[in-house]
Amino acid sequence: MNELKFPLPAGVAEIVPASRWTTVCRVENAELDAWIAYGSQLEAAGFRRIMKNSLPGGEFCSYVKEEVKLSVSYLYARRELRVFSGPTPPMPDFSRMGEKKFEATSFTMFGTHSATSEVCSTASGMGLVLRLTDGRLVVVDGGWQSPNFDSDYPDFVQLLRDLSGEEKPRVALWVITHSHEDHYTVLSEMKPEDADIQAYMMCLPVEGVTEGASQKMMRLIPNYAEKNIPPHAGDHYDFGDARMDILYCCEEAQLYNPRVLGDGNNQSTIFTFTVAGQKIMVTGDAYHHAEDLAMEVAGDEISCEICQIAHHGRTSPKDDHFYEAVAPKVALWPGCYAQIDNDLKERRVNTWIFESGKCTIMDHYVAYDGTVTLDLPYTPKGLPYCSEGKY
Repeated sequence: MNELKFPLPAGVAEIVPASRWTTVCRVENAELDAWIAYGSQLEAAGFRRIMKNSLPGGEFCSYVKEEVKLSVSYLYARRELRVFSGPTPPMPDFSRMGEKKFEATSFTMFGTHSATSEVCSTASGMGLVLRLTDGRLVVVDGGWQSPNFDSDYPDFVQLLRDLSGEEKPRVALWVITHSHEDHYTVLSEMKPEDADIQAYMMCLPVEGVTEGASQKMMRLIPNYAEKNIPPHAGDHYDFGDARMDILYCCEEAQLYNPRVLGDGNNQSTIFTFTVAGQKIMVTGDAYHHAEDLAMEVAGDEISCEICQIAHHGRTSPKDDHFYEAVAPKVALWPGCYAQIDNDLKERRVNTWIFESGKCTIMDHYVAYDGTVTLDLPYTPKGLPYCSEGKY
């Protein structure tokens, strides 16, 4: 797959698939000097550095030359140099802001039909939207059309119009956390007249892992592969008054424990938005295996004011250390009270939040109550989790 279109760092043992579009080579027991030297080697070979990021867990750079893009990282805890190689993706200039239309950036959690239904006991689907001050949107997932509920499409499209103030909203980036239908179906139904989508972002696992879900998504979303920007841990993107940092994607699991990708939830890309001095954590449906790898990258910068609770509120005691480290003040629950309460009773989920006595969360927003928009920076109001009489 590599065809040696780039120089290899010294000490590479093999090049292996990392995701559907990328390969990876690694140098173990490496020092930071090896990462620095390899960057110089690439620049001497004509590669241009387009991104640099330093996080407590490592150092990260991206390089391009003609049709090849390299993401080169060094992880301190593992003492490992990694080189992810793939085709050059579209590279829009997200940072260029248009005319200011709104005083504040906002973050919205969509109330999906399955979450807001009075008869629902298990809510799925998720839609999150970051609205920039120039009216552009960064969209995460969107919702679905389940066998038992109406399609989320009409309401979600109207939400994008309302947030942007535009009949045809401008979506700078549409992120699909993973290839489960309750997360990508709205995007698969998207009509060209309903949104102007500049780019997509998703990491799909290597062939044969959750193959059916991945292939179906690829067929349903037009122009996905051509406009996709595959994420890598340590990448960052600037959107004028907002920043996005990737902490985990499925190629991390492919390297260290590919078995955890089996049901597709650990495909979920984990990332943060930093806006107005606050950070927002997006976890998709990730389990603790993925969260642990995200913590390796973020280190002691993992804490965030706002956190989307993973897998519609179906965390386990093994996730507790992640939420304790994130220490959010605001929880966004893309689920319903009946499901959350039942899981707490039957499966002992969300134990850090409800049982540890260490919970830092001051405000709980549950999708059952409908769509909620937070202007940023957000000041907690003291909204406890309270399901009594909600269903």
